[in-house]
Amino acid sequence: MRRENLVQGNSRRRARDCLVSFVALLVCSSAIAGMPQPRANQGMPGKPPSNGLRTVTDLRVPTTITRSLGPGDSQVEGRYYDSYRLRLKEREALNIQMRSAGFDPYLDISLEESGGNLEPLSSNDDASADSFDAGLKFTAPREGLYIVRAFGMGGGTGEYELTTKARREHQAATKSPLTGDRASGTLDDNSPFLEGDAPHAVYTMAGKGGERIRLEIRTEGKLRPYLFLFREDIDFIRMNSVETSQKGLAEIVAVLPQQGEYDVYIVAGGPEEAGKFDLKVERGGPFPAPPRVSELSRTKVSNDDALALSDPNVGIAKASAASEEIAYFYRDYRLPVRKGEKIAIRLTSEDFDPVLEAGELTPLGFAVAESSDDAINGDDAQLFLTPASKGTIFLRVRGTGPSLGKFKLSVADQPTESINETP
Repeated sequence: MRRENLVQGNSRRRARDCLVSFVALLVCSSAIAGMPQPRANQGMPGKPPSNGLRTVTDLRVPTTITRSLGPGDSQVEGRYYDSYRLRLKEREALNIQMRSAGFDPYLDISLEESGGNLEPLSSNDDASADSFDAGLKFTAPREGLYIVRAFGMGGGTGEYELTTKARREHQAATKSPLTGDRASGTLDDNSPFLEGDAPHAVYTMAGKGGERIRLEIRTEGKLRPYLFLFREDIDFIRMNSVETSQKGLAEIVAVLPQQGEYDVYIVAGGPEEAGKFDLKVERGGPFPAPPRVSELSRTKVSNDDALALSDPNVGIAKASAASEEIAYFYRDYRLPVRKGEKIAIRLTSEDFDPVLEAGELTPLGFAVAESSDDAINGDDAQLFLTPASKGTIFLRVRGTGPSLGKFKLSVADQPTESINETP
């Protein structure tokens, strides 16, 4: 991307470095969380001993060898292991896989320094969430000799297979225009990958300042997607919640700060994950603020409505005055009331967790007097009100976060022995 000046270039590099580093950390944490739990009383292998305490076999790339662990092999803390030496160039990348039907494999790799000292760099017990085989996806930080150790966890012995294979260096995906606000694709071993060995795809889309955007991705196969909306010249980054990624879903709802082109990153939750994805973009606005207040009907059994991006009557509450983060979407209603009447106002939704608020609209915003969340069966909301005077009360419908979807809002009179009513 073109650099107009040094300051802007530095800003862009900081934003991109932030994104790449965060993806690497996120994928690493996600992969650890998804691994099978270690088998009982295994422990982890100890620090690599000095070179003079083991036999080392030269290892080539690519290759597949079959060996056995047992008495006569090197040991550390009661665990047998074989050692292998690799000569790698700077940024040379490879996959190392260790499989065994008889024990739980474990791999680590270290840089062999002058004097025979070893600098531990990476290790792995379980290469994926559904396997106890070990696997390393490794990129050499500099040219030199590297030592790979193949362990049997828990003192395991028996035959194993060790495979090495070259792979591509980390690379960014080529950006593809998002046509018709939809895209489909596949993430797998053939996809470009970021640091953290995360397969990814990148799309570009145009947006307007103040435009409301909803990005949604659904996947097939063993793919936990992470979704990023990114614009590097203004340090703008948004991502989905980690909880939804674990379910094969991802969603971002945001308001674009400026007109221009934005990048959409789709990133796999781990290096071994693969599957198809479908991306959809929904847009709305920009709309003038504040939104129009709607009249709430008492004659209808329920007022069927929705919090929708494309509805100019739906407003946006920011997380703070200085923030562009969306706290929630809302819709306001006015309800004429009589002094002393007893009314019940009920809010239900199958699309989001609803919050119902009653209060006044002031020049500074909505002043909440009463609020309800999870009042009906621990889910929907309901308020019981007795106005002290004749007039108008204002109601606000919203979610617990930047939620969108349909809802039902109803008003009913409550039975009472006496009502002091002023005409």
